[in-house]
Amino acid sequence: MIISGLVENKRRAIAISQPTLGFAKSGGKISAMSGYWLVSQYAIAGMSEGFLVIGQLKCYNKQFVEITRNFGQTFLYGGFGLSPLLSIFMGSIVHMITKNSKFGDLSIFTTMPLT
Repeated sequence: MIISGLVENKRRAIAISQPTLGFAKSGGKISAMSGYWLVSQYAIAGMSEGFLVIGQLKCYNKQFVEITRNFGQTFLYGGFGLSPLLSIFMGSIVHMITKNSKFGDLSIFTTMPLT
């Protein structure tokens, strides 16, 4: 999340300081920032999630008795199902807080889980 916040701050600074490259067919503006800035945060997030799943499943299989192993795996995959809902909830909170101010940007959303 730290890298996501840093990339979002860089994206916002580029969007404010540099002119756009043109307009997309859908009507939006094309940013001057390269899309390769996003590769680092998505690569780190993907690797960490992969190692997290492997580590948690190994822990559940070693530490839990045989009958309760399925409960641990169920909680793991249930967490994967509930995390997008939590993300939407956090996004709506950031939107409500910054609705009528000039302070609204995504760096608040990306750094909010760190607090």
